[in-house]
Amino acid sequence: MTTGNRVLWSIIGALLVAAGVFGVLVSQGWVSTIDRHQPILTTGMIDPWNAHSGLAAGLTIAGGLLVAVLGFFLLRAQLRGRGGSPMRDLTLEQPPSEQPEAGRTEVASTALHHALERDLTTDRDVRRAAVRLTGPTQHPQLLVRLAVTPDADIAHVAGHLDRAVQRFTTTSGVTPNLSDVVVRMPARAPERVR
Repeated sequence: MTTGNRVLWSIIGALLVAAGVFGVLVSQGWVSTIDRHQPILTTGMIDPWNAHSGLAAGLTIAGGLLVAVLGFFLLRAQLRGRGGSPMRDLTLEQPPSEQPEAGRTEVASTALHHALERDLTTDRDVRRAAVRLTGPTQHPQLLVRLAVTPDADIAHVAGHLDRAVQRFTTTSGVTPNLSDVVVRMPARAPERVR
């Protein structure tokens, strides 16, 4: 969704800039095919629209509603947390063959992602970790944000992340799909070269 959002905002921005530039060019008289003092929408363009006032009003309302709905979805996608709805709580069923009185255990999804965050911060190079599990309980999407030290070895951090996800899969029985990893590294202090 992030790429789609960026593309959509880029298209909207480009259209608005193009409209603004065109308006400035016309108002300054720099477009030779359009008279500076003549309205852009001539009476020849407006009269057919006014001749069908009921259809024109209906099209205007439909266009306005369409723009409003698209704007709502775009704004919701922009303001909503990444990755969609959170993963539901995990329910583990005890197989009847292992225990005659089968039971079930419920694990809160927040407990799962807090456990993975704690595991990730055990590495000396990781200062902070934020994890989000979204989607179905057996194969959720895993979104990870890491803040690392300025001298962190990214290959080492990647290995630590892989091992943490493997431990998470082993202990929880959930196999996440690592869909997004963002690593923030503060600027390193300048080194003096002799």
